Amino acid sequence: MRGSLAAKGALLSCAAVVVLMCVPGCEVGGGGNTATVPDSLGKRLDEILESSQKNFKAPALTAALIQDGTVIWSESLGSRWAGGPGEVGDETPFIAASTAKTVTAAIALRLVDEGKLKLEDPLSRYIDGLPGAGRILISDLLRHTSGLPDYLYSPSIDRVMRTEPDHPWTRDEVLAPVDWLDSEPGRSFEYSNTNYVALGGVIEQAGGGQIQPLFEELVADTLGLEVSDWRYGGLPKEALARPYLETPWSRADGLHRAVWPGREVPTDFWGEVWTDGGLATTAGELGLIANEMIAGDLLQPETRRRVLRIGMGASGLGLFAQRAAGKRWFGHDGLYDGFASQHWTDPASGVTIAVMTSLETFSDPDVSAETWSRLARAVTRSGLS
Repeated sequence: MRGSLAAKGALLSCAAVVVLMCVPGCEVGGGGNTATVPDSLGKRLDEILESSQKNFKAPALTAALIQDGTVIWSESLGSRWAGGPGEVGDETPFIAASTAKTVTAAIALRLVDEGKLKLEDPLSRYIDGLPGAGRILISDLLRHTSGLPDYLYSPSIDRVMRTEPDHPWTRDEVLAPVDWLDSEPGRSFEYSNTNYVALGGVIEQAGGGQIQPLFEELVADTLGLEVSDWRYGGLPKEALARPYLETPWSRADGLHRAVWPGREVPTDFWGEVWTDGGLATTAGELGLIANEMIAGDLLQPETRRRVLRIGMGASGLGLFAQRAAGKRWFGHDGLYDGFASQHWTDPASGVTIAVMTSLETFSDPDVSAETWSRLARAVTRSGLS
């Protein structure tokens, strides 16, 4: 996960769509396919999402269930502005936060499959200037074993994020404060957003282009995605769900504090420089990418097997492993200044559950994790997973 305005600079370690108001048994499209969820399960999933939004007072909450490359259920509740107009729907983008790391990994691994990038390559082959670049492997970036500290610890980065919402960030600027190693590359796990910002530079050098066009070529066009965008302003900023933070009095009066009141999403949330979390997307599209990467055909079989080879820190290539609802799931969570998200896939059944919300809560579990857990239990009990 990236940081939080409530505690910027303190690393948050990783754990572990429509007002289509999908009635039970309805058909939902995804990636060019359609399928139906069983009536009883669809009704139960609707109820879970409705109760989660009510219990957490979430301004907006969206979720999708994907199986074998097809969205078979999705639901979206709430508004882009808390208590205001603009109902969210299947095409309403949310900021993915760290669940976008899986998407960044997918782009890199597609380049691996095309022979343009090797996991054993040193970082210095593509970008230099970072400590230990000649000893850090591309696989170390993907697994958080590079030893690079998190840029969010930098006071200078934190100050600009807090005070300049329209700052035009560059990758070199974000990486500049990272001038030491916390540990020798490959020796230990340390979750660090720096790994994935650096990986963005690797992708651009290896792919010969910018992140968004490479994403479209290697992932989005292949899967038939229509919303997901890395470019700041690549989608109308006013179309995005607006982020909110829970306050101590939220549960009493139902109000939440907007991040940057009176503004749309600041520049540190979204953009091609932020390949650690700056993707604008939907639950359905985020879930489809994860589903096709982990359980589908987006990657070559051997590459996919390497993705799921879990090592230090329960990490694979661009994802983590956890046990929930009696199953082993592979995926990622995300949290950044008012946005929270989850995507987790059971490869055995080809099922992915994705959740996104515009509310950062300080309860444990938070709204995205609690909602995902309840959806996963329902899906497992139904026999679908």
